[in-house]
This record gives sequence, C-alpha cells and structure tokens, in this order.
Amino acid sequence: MGLALLGRLVRDRDSAVAFEAATGLGQLLDQGGRALAYELLRDADEGLRLGAVLAIAEGPIPADLPHLTTCFTSSTGELGPEIRYEILEAVAPLPDDGAFELLRL
Repeated sequence: MGLALLGRLVRDRDSAVAFEAATGLGQLLDQGGRALAYELLRDADEGLRLGAVLAIAEGPIPADLPHLTTCFTSSTGELGPEIRYEILEAVAPLPDDGAFELLRL
C-alpha cells in the first residue's frame, strides 16, 4: 500500500479501517510512514495512537523516543494502559535506556 493511500485511510470514518491503516505505516517507516506515525501519536483518537505505536514498533529507532514519550504521558483514556504497554515493548530493543526512563514516568 502506498503512503498516500494510508494517509487517506487513517482518516476513514470506520475506526477499524483507520486503525489498520495506522498499523500499516510500519511497512513504510523509511518511506515517510514514520513522519505520519509521529503525527498520529499526537492524535486525539487513541485507536490511531495505538496503531501508530504498533507501526513504529516494527522498526524503532532512537529518534522515536521523544515522540513515544509524549504519547506515553498523554495517553490517559480507555486505551491508555495498552498504549503505554506497547510503547514500552517498542522501545525495549533500543540501544539506550529509553524503556527504563519511561518506567520512571
């Protein structure tokens, strides 16, 4: 799937379609998907946030950490616990202490 198509599908009225599109960004992280995932990490829709976290988890890099940290601290709704768990899973393989720092929050 192309990035332009996923960019449109993340705004679909059907939340399941939007979620799947967000997770699909994981296949295009190096082709612009990471930037779109960063935007979704700040979205009011926690389903999109979760999808973005799962996308980033497919290829986390140290530059993801500030974006994931902001999402971690601002995800306080119904999906908040799941989002925070998936963020910890995503940053665990990073070479720095990102996951450890998140545990202190």
